[in-house]
Amino acid sequence: MSSPLLKSAAVVSGEHGVRTSLRSSRGLDGLNRNFVYHFQSNDIRKWMINESMRRIQNVLLRGGAVLHGDVVGLRRRRKNWCVLRSPHIDKKSREHFEQVTHRREIRFSVPLSNEIEYPQTRELAYQVASRLPDNVAVKVEQRMPGLLLIPELARLMKQLNGFTPEEIQEKDHKVQLKLKELEDKRNAELASLNSQEKLPIENDDEDSD
Repeated sequence: MSSPLLKSAAVVSGEHGVRTSLRSSRGLDGLNRNFVYHFQSNDIRKWMINESMRRIQNVLLRGGAVLHGDVVGLRRRRKNWCVLRSPHIDKKSREHFEQVTHRREIRFSVPLSNEIEYPQTRELAYQVASRLPDNVAVKVEQRMPGLLLIPELARLMKQLNGFTPEEIQEKDHKVQLKLKELEDKRNAELASLNSQEKLPIENDDEDSD
């Protein structure tokens, strides 16, 4: 019985439909970074956002990404509002406006083996998103296996002033001991002050003539 980590399904989208191929891989090829692009555009030229989707698909395929299906067209959002033309002579004249938001969605994944061989593919998803036209907004959603977070956390902890997790834990323990020592010293000083006898305070009242 083969392990699911040794095989992965690659779905490639093209002009003639969707083609699914099963490829064998070894090691970390079964681990992928999964991304979802959420696109929005208020441009009335519908062909422009469709052309942007086609170019994005081509760039992702050339970069080594695996597309999961074709572009998903979500339901359009419509917003209508009415504005008075003038509060004076034309106060009964109104103008109606409508804003249509076109939404698209692209799902793809980047194999971890590609990132090891070509480190520049690590930022592929964000580089593609940063080069979109001004009239197309995008939100990038990333999902990754928990196993991939281990090297990321180790790298971040190492960048934290060059300390390893063990060194950070040791320093935290020393800080806690120092705080406890200062607290004990303060409590001892307060106890010594309370034990001392308080001298009576004499108030000299001056007699008024």
